[in-house]
Order: sequence, then C-alpha cells, then structure tokens
Amino acid sequence: MFVASGYRILTGARPAGLLLAFILSLTATVPALAGSGSAHSGQSLDVPLIQFNVGQVGIDKHLEEPWRYELQYRFAPRTPYRLVPSLSIAWANNDANYLAAELRRDFRLNGPWLLTPSFGVGRFNNRLNLDLGKALEFRSGLELSYQSDAGYRLGAAIFHLSNGSLSDKNPGTETLVVTFTSPVSLLGRLFRR
Repeated sequence: MFVASGYRILTGARPAGLLLAFILSLTATVPALAGSGSAHSGQSLDVPLIQFNVGQVGIDKHLEEPWRYELQYRFAPRTPYRLVPSLSIAWANNDANYLAAELRRDFRLNGPWLLTPSFGVGRFNNRLNLDLGKALEFRSGLELSYQSDAGYRLGAAIFHLSNGSLSDKNPGTETLVVTFTSPVSLLGRLFRR
C-alpha cells in the first residue's frame, strides 16, 4: 500500500513527489555534503535534538487563522545512511493538528550551514477551513539552518502535506516555518539552572 502510494506521489508530478525524489537523490548520491572539511565539522550531528517551530500553514490557501506550532523530537542518526528518525506534534490556531513520524538527514553545506530534507507520514485532524481529504497525510520538507558552536540551530523550513491521491480529494497544502533546535543535553542544562 505504501509502495503504491509512494509511486503515485512520485509519478503525479506534484510538489510532494518532486521533493521526495530530491530527498531520495540527496540521501543516495551526496553523502559528501556532510563531509569533514568545514570549520564546524567538529560540532556533532550525532545527538538527539528537540525542535520548536512556528509559522503559517496553508500559505497557498489564504486561511483566516494560519498560525501553527510544532514540537519535534529528533533521535540520534541511525543506519549507515545517517537517517534521523523523529516524532512530532503540530497544531494550528483553527484546532487542526498533525501527529507524525519522519525520517530526515542532515547535510553540512559550508561551515555552520545545514540542509535537512525530510519525509514522513502522520495523522491529520481536518477542520472546516483546512480539510486535506484524508486523515493519513504524507509530509515532505526542506530545512536550512545555521548551527552555533554550542550546537543550537536557527533556521527556516518549508513543508508540503498531501495524502498522495489516496483519496478523491487531495488539495494538499504548504507550510512555512522558522525553527529553533537544541541538543537535548543543552536544553536539560538550561532547565537545571
């Protein structure tokens, strides 16, 4: 079922399919982007992270209450491909919410800059002014962030939500957010003070 829906996403020439193809090609062919020659290569990418992001959902739909917020836990990278599993909950001012599990990968671009593509699946709670057609929704995204010497990250991300044409109704939507990410250990130290 997921293979068939992934095929539909890729062959539908939709933004989600194009972004998924981009993510897969990056993961498969550009591991050198995470290389070790930069000034910040000593800053570990191997630690669990907590991210909070805020932005607007439905930037393509001109919603009345577009603000949305998300809390995300990113595990330490797994597998030889350095994939990062994550769990998140996002909620919007109009009471729509989204629970998701995703995979992502950090690529170090130049010095402190990171590019992080992601793809996941989750349960979307539709609302009257934001109905995506089905509870099961796929999310693809791309994040650009700046990592400080201490390990904190500040960035921006764009996501596309779509049910991959599993439903007759598949309007999809785009989300644009600013992100703040902290290693779990540093966040813990902050609260112990």
